[in-house]
Amino acid sequence: MMKLPEINFNDLDIKSVGEWPLILRIGILAAIALITLIAAYFFVIKSELATLTTQDKLNETKRKEFQDKYNLAANLDAYQKQMQVIKNSYKASLNELPASDELPELIESIAIQAEANGLIVQTIKPGEPKAVLGFYKELPIKLTLQGTYNQFGSFISDIAKIPRIITIHDFSIKRGGNKNDPTSNILTLDLDAKTYWLSSEKDLPPVDTKKKGSKSTGRNPPANSNTPPMPQGSVANPTGGVE
Repeated sequence: MMKLPEINFNDLDIKSVGEWPLILRIGILAAIALITLIAAYFFVIKSELATLTTQDKLNETKRKEFQDKYNLAANLDAYQKQMQVIKNSYKASLNELPASDELPELIESIAIQAEANGLIVQTIKPGEPKAVLGFYKELPIKLTLQGTYNQFGSFISDIAKIPRIITIHDFSIKRGGNKNDPTSNILTLDLDAKTYWLSSEKDLPPVDTKKKGSKSTGRNPPANSNTPPMPQGSVANPTGGVE
C-alpha cells in the first residue's frame, strides 16, 4: 500500500478513480460522508430538532391545560357553590346600599338608636353627598352625642346591626358634659360617620364621544371596568382619642 506522501497527484485521472490508491479513495469517501452528514444536519436534522423542541413545549402547555381543566371539572360542584355564595353576598351588599330617597329614614334610625341607648342627641348633621368614581355615592354625617362610655359602646354596637352600610371614622370624646357638676361622668362624643348608596344613571357623568384622537372600535366597553371596591362591613375601625 502506498503512503499518502508518496502519491503523485499529477498522475491521478478523475476518470480512473477506481485505480487510485486505496488510502486516497478511503479519504475521499470519508470526506464525502462527512460533508453529507454536515449538510443533512443543517438542512434536515436541525429544522427537525427545532420542530421537536416546539412540539415538546406545546405538549407541555397542553398537558398543563388538561390538568387545569381536569381539576376544574373535578371541583365543578364546589366552584358552583362558591359562585352561588358570591352572588348571594353581592345581593346582600346591594341591599345594604340604600337608594337616595331612603337616607332620611336611615338618619332617623341612627337617632332612634342613640336615644334607645340613653344618649342625648345634640346634633346630627348630614354633609354634602360625594360621588365615588360614578359607582356609588357617600354621605358624611357628623354626630354630637352626650352620655357615658358604656352608652357610647352600646350605641356603636347597635349601629353595626342596622341593615345598611355605615362606617365610623374620626371621633373624639370630651369630658365635662355637665359644666355645673365637675364629678359627672357624662361625656361628649363628636363622631364622623358615612353611609353609601348606589348612583343612578342620571348621576353618572355624560360620556364625551367627540374627543380629539378618539376612534370608535365598534365594541362596547367592558362593564364596570373602573368599578371601585364596595365599602366592606358595617363599622370601620375608628381612630380618635380622649381630650
